[in-house]
Amino acid sequence: MEACRVAVHNISHTKRVLRHGRGLEMRENCDKYAKEAYEKLWDGFQLSPFTVFTLDEGGKNRYIEAPTTEDAIAIRVVTNICEPIIYARQVENSYCPIPGRGSLLMARRIQDDLRQVVKLCRKHNESKPRKTAWHCWCEKTDIRKYFQSVTFNLAMESMEDIFDDGRLLGLLASFLRFRDGLPIGAGFSAMIANAIHAPLDRIVASMKDSYGAHRYMDDTCGVYRSKKAAHAAHEEKEDWYNRHGLTSGKKWSVFRIEDKPLVMGGWRVRPSGIIPSQRIMRHILRLLRGDPATLSMNGKLALASLYGWVKNGDSQTVKNLWQKKHADVIFKQIAGATKERPENVAKWLGQEGFSDYTLTQEEFDFS
Repeated sequence: MEACRVAVHNISHTKRVLRHGRGLEMRENCDKYAKEAYEKLWDGFQLSPFTVFTLDEGGKNRYIEAPTTEDAIAIRVVTNICEPIIYARQVENSYCPIPGRGSLLMARRIQDDLRQVVKLCRKHNESKPRKTAWHCWCEKTDIRKYFQSVTFNLAMESMEDIFDDGRLLGLLASFLRFRDGLPIGAGFSAMIANAIHAPLDRIVASMKDSYGAHRYMDDTCGVYRSKKAAHAAHEEKEDWYNRHGLTSGKKWSVFRIEDKPLVMGGWRVRPSGIIPSQRIMRHILRLLRGDPATLSMNGKLALASLYGWVKNGDSQTVKNLWQKKHADVIFKQIAGATKERPENVAKWLGQEGFSDYTLTQEEFDFS
């Protein structure tokens, strides 16, 4: 029951629940919701039909399949139990939108790797000018329609490699409903997707001349001292994808960091700085061009969720525009509509995807 209560608290903080103003009511009736989830899990859990809609995430439309709030609580109970076990098996540089593995931490670690290799190459080129020059090479790959490509058998095989509890595996199978493809937005899909990819992470991290291999969901990148090593890493990935019925996206690339930044997890990363990706930047600017006070609730939630990119990025222009437009007031407007405390809304939305970011009271005092 305690796990069910924790799950109710988790779900009450999600953007979807905030949008409908149900967060406070769920926490006030925590025991009632927890009891319903407990009974669902022990009486033969069956998912209700998903709610299907499209969601604009940073200027990119995603096809979302979301469970009912009551089903989401039951799913969260199971994932709260499974996630620590699954993520303990991940390599250090595997990231996803959960506490402790956010995209900002990834961007900072990639930047550290890039600086290390650039410094190494510069030192070599200065001391041995007649030798072949060294450069910092990056390899970036993603899986084409990863979530849609995962078969039921592939998902369950990855779970069976980790868990041997028949009842738990039965619940995970009921989440998937014996279908192929992981539904984006269902609450368990990211956990399973990460478990499937973990063996490849360990292979790539141990490759020759690798100075750091990183993954954010299905996007992977590596930092290498030579173009040959970067291509070898990509070939290793391609072989693994083919053996598991997956294919890499058409936009895989090998490039020098001097020529262009590395784009991962919504960030453009160079040795000299980290700024939001062009797609995220365009979305922020599009929302800020109008009057933030006239935005719909969905628009307000979208703008508030982008605060982490604005605060933690190195673009002073966007930070100044954010303050000029008084967009921080959006947190208070959302709080008024959802009956939540403004500082809680700022914490839940403003740090979304940034597990090492904390909003202080001084930063929240926008007035």
